[in-house]
Amino acid sequence: MLRNYLLIAFRNLWHNKVYALINILGLAIGLTAALFIFQYVQFEKSYDSFHENANHIYRVIMQINRPGNQEPPQQWALSSFAPIIKKECPEVADYARIYKHKTNDFTISYSAEDGTSPQDFLEESVFYADASFMRMFSFPLILGDSASLGEPNSILLSERLVQKLFGNDWNSAKPIGKILTINGESNFMIRGVFADIPENSHIKFEALLSLTTLANELQYDTEMRHPFPTYLQVDPQADTQQLTEKIMRLSEQYYGETMKGWGVEENIISLQPLRDTHLHSFGFKRESEVRGDATTVQFLLIAGCFTLILAWINYMNLSTARALKRAKEVGIRKVAGARRGQLIMQFLLEALLINLLSLVVALTLCQLLLPYFTGLVQKEVPITTLLKESSVLTGISLAIFLGTLLSGGYSAFVLSSFKAASTLKGKFHTSTQSILLRKGLIVFQFIISIGLIIGMFSIYQQLGFMKNYEKGYNQSQKLIVRAPQITRDQYGAHYQSFKNSVKEISEVGEVTSSFLSPGDSGGKGDQFIATIQQPEESHLFSMNVVDHDYLNTYEVQLLHGRGFSREFPADANATVITEDVALHFGFDPVESALQQKLIVSPGVLKREVTIIGIARNINLRSLQEERTGVLFLLQDDENQNYAGRYQANYFTIDLNHLSHLPENIAQVGELYKSHFPGNPFSYFFLDEYFNAQYRSEEQFAKVFTAASSLAIFIACLGLFGLSAFMVRQRTKEIGIRKVLGAPVQTILLLLSRDYLKLILLAGLIALPIAYFSLHRWLESYTVRISLVWWLFLAPLVIVVLIALIIVSVQTIKAALANPAKSLRYE
Repeated sequence: MLRNYLLIAFRNLWHNKVYALINILGLAIGLTAALFIFQYVQFEKSYDSFHENANHIYRVIMQINRPGNQEPPQQWALSSFAPIIKKECPEVADYARIYKHKTNDFTISYSAEDGTSPQDFLEESVFYADASFMRMFSFPLILGDSASLGEPNSILLSERLVQKLFGNDWNSAKPIGKILTINGESNFMIRGVFADIPENSHIKFEALLSLTTLANELQYDTEMRHPFPTYLQVDPQADTQQLTEKIMRLSEQYYGETMKGWGVEENIISLQPLRDTHLHSFGFKRESEVRGDATTVQFLLIAGCFTLILAWINYMNLSTARALKRAKEVGIRKVAGARRGQLIMQFLLEALLINLLSLVVALTLCQLLLPYFTGLVQKEVPITTLLKESSVLTGISLAIFLGTLLSGGYSAFVLSSFKAASTLKGKFHTSTQSILLRKGLIVFQFIISIGLIIGMFSIYQQLGFMKNYEKGYNQSQKLIVRAPQITRDQYGAHYQSFKNSVKEISEVGEVTSSFLSPGDSGGKGDQFIATIQQPEESHLFSMNVVDHDYLNTYEVQLLHGRGFSREFPADANATVITEDVALHFGFDPVESALQQKLIVSPGVLKREVTIIGIARNINLRSLQEERTGVLFLLQDDENQNYAGRYQANYFTIDLNHLSHLPENIAQVGELYKSHFPGNPFSYFFLDEYFNAQYRSEEQFAKVFTAASSLAIFIACLGLFGLSAFMVRQRTKEIGIRKVLGAPVQTILLLLSRDYLKLILLAGLIALPIAYFSLHRWLESYTVRISLVWWLFLAPLVIVVLIALIIVSVQTIKAALANPAKSLRYE
């Protein structure tokens, strides 16, 4: 019996090649898009799930509120707080802290025993960590002992970094026990090698330094001034809400008075589950890298489901349209003795066969398109890895089951109920319910298509708006060189010599240095400042320590006052502020802030500075974050730092033009190595570095656009098949109208009128849904586009034009045919 069903199913597919191809291709494309999107969504949701204790690890989040100023949540706790929590809270099994000291960059040097030239590498992803870190998290150790991280001057390296130091055959070099020099001043012994950190980890590092190395320098267990990202491993039976309340009371008990002295009105502490870190930290400060966003993942998941649903709708539409033809088949089968259950089995088997064939094609397409997809999202997750996930396999099985029921349900349950006598006498006509179902499905298709196009336009508008938003400075053609971490005596003189040498290159304009670069993340440079007149009033601002030429190099517009100048030695205790800073302290008009005194409190350093200039507001970071005012302080010429701290991390080289870019970079590199020996030359371009903050949005836009384009293509494919079938059904009518003198445009209007009505109805439904969905999505951005009328009208016009073209192709072909052939058509 099953063999007979399969033979009939294959015969039907073979005799209706066009409709079979449309159904299989549409379903295959829908499944391919859905698989890729589900792969991306699954990967985004899988962050940190590989840790054995993932469900019991929490990150400490602090949110500081000041009078009239609520700051964003930040992922840190005061360094001495974690031991207190462990001591006072038995629910906390363990804690781990990580720390980046002084700078984001580390120069790692290794001198081989054979006396060859030392190897120097600049690494950004280096943390100091507690010995408990490797015990709490499941980062596999390949070699050595992770417990040794508790000993001073110990270092653990990733396999990738060990390969850079010792080559691919690094194991034979026996790296354990070898000595590395960090930033030219500290020696660390290699105590272990760990496997490369998975992509789906929110903490990424190439090396771990023992935190105990800094014990004497920072006194981090007894002093409270150092902010450490802190993680707690909690007993599985513990009530996290009660634990959070207990930690809040401890914070008030140990640090309440100190916080009040800092002008903190309220310090809210929360515990964030480890697995929520990647997708639920949007807008947090002090993040080590760009995080994902749960809302965008939800949008992609919906887009993937809609793409698959559109493919099923195509099948259902063609099934209902061809009901009259299949009805005669049902009548003959019933006369031949077929029972209804057998007919249902036959139609469902056909639907299952088409869905399975589509799945085979989809998996093939996934393998072929995988390199393009990984390039699109910049994440390496093979489709074979995805198919090993039980949840994904369950989802695919469920999709095939639902697809079979949805796409073959009408034929199976409705056509099988027809009376044999009526269908064989030709008295059967397509039911009103069938027509309404088909129209309803067409409307639903176009609702999705219009909504996806609106979403696609809006996403790119918002992304372009953020990238091109006026930043208040010129970031074009800026080559940023990372400042040396290994410095010598008279460092300032070496820098000035390097600066003058670089300026002799004909394509180079200005050269400057700074503590921060636009685009820096991680909350670096955020400091408290307060007026002398109102010391209880303090605000959080970005602080950047710069040299005399910084404002000119970046073309920062001064609205009032002046910038830094070597003609005024007192500028060592001066500051240039942006408008936001002046307005925060009530200076209105803002020029009234000139010559006023501020107390600057970067860390434990407190200095009184005089406001000498007021600059236009600038954006140093992504517009995802709320803009804060910026405070510019002057670094001294001798040591290139501010009061012994905050040494310059970046040199900015302004290029007049890029005609000889490779040669210019090579020239700068040679000068850098000659002036700062032992330091690797590392550079980037400012516009690329700044826009890297929008990597998550760019990936979302690309994936959403790809899914939307495929969904629209599937809808068009279905409309093509449906219009072709309807034109074939009305071939005689078209021939009669031509004989009676109807022009082609009249026939075209007649056949496309119904589709236009359905599209307009879909537009009326889709527009308000799209508006409210986009409004919700845009609420997460501090600066956002306005939802203007053309964002909604243009997609509707595009869909109408596409539909008209598709219907016109079929209609014009039939209208231009010989009427005699049309009238003889069976």
